[in-house]
This record gives sequence, structure tokens and C-alpha cells, in this order.
Amino acid sequence: MRRCYSGVARAGMFLVAAAIVLDCAALVVDIIIGRRMISGIPRDEIGLEFSSTLADAANFALLGAFLVGGGAFLWWFYCAYSNLSGSRFGRTARFDPIWALIGWAVPGLNLVRPPQIMSDMTSHSWRVTPWWLFFVIGAVVQVALRFITPGTQQGWVNWQATALAANLVLLASLELVVRLITSAGDLD
Repeated sequence: MRRCYSGVARAGMFLVAAAIVLDCAALVVDIIIGRRMISGIPRDEIGLEFSSTLADAANFALLGAFLVGGGAFLWWFYCAYSNLSGSRFGRTARFDPIWALIGWAVPGLNLVRPPQIMSDMTSHSWRVTPWWLFFVIGAVVQVALRFITPGTQQGWVNWQATALAANLVLLASLELVVRLITSAGDLD
């Protein structure tokens, strides 16, 4: 059995969570500024500049966090699943370990394979379904928002509020996946 470093995977998920919290802060500032503009309060150039800077920082942090934290999680996911058959707890892998990686990338299959693999790895499989539902809902909403361009200030505020709600759902997913990583620690 190779060492999989579940602590690094958990730290990666905390890094992603921190970036999402920063993005939530940027969204809240945008919502406040948008609502003020809708209600007729004059534009505050300093507030707009702060909002723009915060949004840029959040986007940069999200990119870095998803690359680093997501990479750490995927390494752990593959490594722990590779160790599954050799675990002393009698659990067995249903799939070849390579599916722990490519199962995330194959369209259609990426909706079922990761939760199946996580269920195989953890003794707390009852947490897998809510983790996966929160992850899929949050991710689908975030992707769908990239295809929507609001035409009004109110539409923009609604877009920001929807993105904030999706971020909160993703944070719930991250909390659950950290618990799942911890519960699968015997595969580490």
C-alpha cells in the first residue's frame, strides 16, 4: 500500500473552500452595490473599484485553488482507491483504479463513477449521496451562469445572488467531502 496523504487532500479542499468564501465576499459586495444602484443611490467609484479588485482576486484564487486543491484531491482519490483491495477492512474495488481519475472526465459517466468509487472507499457511504448532489447542483448552476448575460441591473443582481447560492451549495459539498476523506483514512 502506498501513502496517499489524505491530509494533503483535506488541505486542498480547505484551499478550495477559502477561495469560494472569497468569491462569496466579492458576490455580496457586488449585490450590495447593484441594489444601491437600482434604488437610485449614486455610483460610488471607490466601491466599484474595490468590487472589481475583489472579484479579480477571487477569480485568480479560484483558479489556483481548483488546480492545486483539485489536483491534491484527485491524487488522493486515485491513490486511496488503488489501495482499497489491499485494505485490512475487507472492502474491495469494483472498478480498475484508473477509473478514479478518468471517471471524472468521461461525459455521462462522470455523473455516476466518482460517487460509486467514493462509496467503495468509505464506511460512511450515507454521506456520499448528499456530497455528490451538492457538488453536481453547485457545479451545474455555476457552469450554466457562464452562459447567461443579464440585460438589466436587476438581472445582474439576480445573477450574482444565484452564483452566491451555488457557492454555498459547493461549500456544503466541500464540508462533506472532507468528512469522506477522513472516513476513508484507513486507505491512506
